[in-house]
Amino acid sequence: MTLLKLFYDSLFHYAETLRAFYLNIKGRLGYFLLLVVICFIPILLPMNQALSLWEDNRASIIKSIPDFTVENNTLKANDTKPFINKTDMMVYAYDPNDQISDSELTDTTPIGFYFKTGKTAFTISILGQTEHFSYDGRNANAQTQKDYINALTAIPHALIYLSTLLTIGITLFITALLLVVVISFMPLSVSMNLNFGRKLNLCLMAMTLPVVVLAILSIFMPSLLLSSMPLIVLIAGFRLVYLSRHIKVIPLDPAKWQEAWQQFTPEEIDRIQKGEMSDEELQQILKNAQQKQDKDDDQNHSNDPS
Repeated sequence: MTLLKLFYDSLFHYAETLRAFYLNIKGRLGYFLLLVVICFIPILLPMNQALSLWEDNRASIIKSIPDFTVENNTLKANDTKPFINKTDMMVYAYDPNDQISDSELTDTTPIGFYFKTGKTAFTISILGQTEHFSYDGRNANAQTQKDYINALTAIPHALIYLSTLLTIGITLFITALLLVVVISFMPLSVSMNLNFGRKLNLCLMAMTLPVVVLAILSIFMPSLLLSSMPLIVLIAGFRLVYLSRHIKVIPLDPAKWQEAWQQFTPEEIDRIQKGEMSDEELQQILKNAQQKQDKDDDQNHSNDPS
């Protein structure tokens, strides 16, 4: 059984995904990672665009810082005209005469990042947290401030990608756990005596269609997928109900099942245990075992003197 075949069937032949019942831990993890990657791909482009824009903004901010020196803890520069460099994501203010207030910068800052070179202090504001650093040997020239801004605004792209993947993974896992709770109350779970792993397998299959649809829609609305967990649970829950109505659990006498089992070769048994045998072949196994049980029951009734 290949994961891609399961993925295809979960989209277009959902009733045939019952063979996911046989997925082991490795297959379960592989399928889960497949769903995570599917969710990640649509937001990769806007994420790259945002990161590129951030890099352009920080380069513009650093480039706009004029040359100056500090004497007696006070800024000295040939250019004393204040200005504000407002980019899409951050703001820089050159204010050698302290004419620009912090509140004015806060109002013009898109996401809470601004830097200000003042007369007696260098100001850094990150997400609403503002700190003023009086001039001393550590920030006494333009290059030092450029280095500070460069270090504070540097974002490791790999870290952003990994944190996004982790967020998606946690969201999908919580969704799957909620579905496991849902399926635990279904007759399907009780009659088939499903353990946690097998419940999770069926829940991953049920989640696939809503996850893929929402992933496609998130191309146009990047935040849609991570905010739609209740919708995924609802749609997947209905799919599990649909699946349970297409399953007939046949009680078999273990002894009779063992007799039917013995007619298969070791290779066929291995295929069954790995979930590689087709649904039609599995159904034939059940049919043969049931027919044998029915035949033996009829013989027992006919031999019964009463």
